[in-house]
Amino acid sequence: MITISCWLYTLAEACPVQANVSVGKPIQVYTLGKSIQMANFLVASIPRQSRRRLSGSGQRGAATSPQRRAAPAPAPQPRPFTHIPGPLALPMLRHSAYVLPRIGNFHHSVGLGLLEGLRSRYGDLVRLAKASRKRPVLYVFDPDIMKEVYESKVTQPPQWEHSPLHEQRRHTANQHTSQRYLAQTALSMFYQLSLHAAQQQRAHDEVSWSAAARAAGAPHHSCTRLPYLRACANEALRLFPVTGGVVRRSTEEMVLAGYEIPAGVDIVLAHGITSKDEKQWGRGKSFIPERWCSEGWEPLRATRAHPTSSKPFGERCPASGVVSNMLAALATRVLDRYRLEWHGPAPTVAIAGVNKLQPPYYFVLQNAS
Repeated sequence: MITISCWLYTLAEACPVQANVSVGKPIQVYTLGKSIQMANFLVASIPRQSRRRLSGSGQRGAATSPQRRAAPAPAPQPRPFTHIPGPLALPMLRHSAYVLPRIGNFHHSVGLGLLEGLRSRYGDLVRLAKASRKRPVLYVFDPDIMKEVYESKVTQPPQWEHSPLHEQRRHTANQHTSQRYLAQTALSMFYQLSLHAAQQQRAHDEVSWSAAARAAGAPHHSCTRLPYLRACANEALRLFPVTGGVVRRSTEEMVLAGYEIPAGVDIVLAHGITSKDEKQWGRGKSFIPERWCSEGWEPLRATRAHPTSSKPFGERCPASGVVSNMLAALATRVLDRYRLEWHGPAPTVAIAGVNKLQPPYYFVLQNAS
């Protein structure tokens, strides 16, 4: 193999030319063209593998230097609780000024309509700094944030020791709870069926088939399933939930949706609003029992909605299972004999411990035969 020093020496001896200078001594001048030709010839004579080693030696040396890694970006700091949007509390009137006739922004809204107005104006988190004399209130309208609150270990249901309604709630909490839930659920379902003749006809047919199967000696469990009737009840509860939401109170400081939540804040999870959210349900304000059935249209399926978007009985209510069974028995007797019609204006909903459809009720019962 020809070394670098060898071919450089050969290149220096190539193609000499005599030239005279002022001092009279001859010097060696090399023609550039012949020198380049000689260099190309010498490089071509070097084996290919040797040329690869010579050309790559400098790159390997440069690759040994350590590579610098970019430093991780710092985690974003949570924003203060006061940065959560919400209506300002006015002196003396506090937030009551917003619902006063003529001058209030929400004077035309009551109950769940007021919460819908707050959400459309301020977003999924709304802060009421002075909703009461002692503690602020935070309204949550996003199912993902609701899930964070449920899974948090620093929130718990509030104790209303100092509330003037505490004694009344304590005495009536376990008295006729199932009956009240059943009555409101039945009224909601019968009201919706009276407005939708096609759904009422399908529920009536299911009840008739169940009665005929029971008379023919079919097993009892197969005659009492009534899946479409239960779907009607679930859809009515979604539109008219028994409770408008769940209240949790923060016991320690926590971070929620990027905001610092201090201890002692009442967090209202407004399930009555998210149960009709178009993003979760699709045609959320329409009565569509088929969304709860296995053959329902996929874009409107109830399984597509977030699990916490609809909780008509609140959090882990023991009356939910009892009400569904009692409602099936009641609806079977009513729909087997009568056709329901509604002749009058839409009912109003009173927001209380249990949401109630206010009388009068304009039901008209027609004989099914």
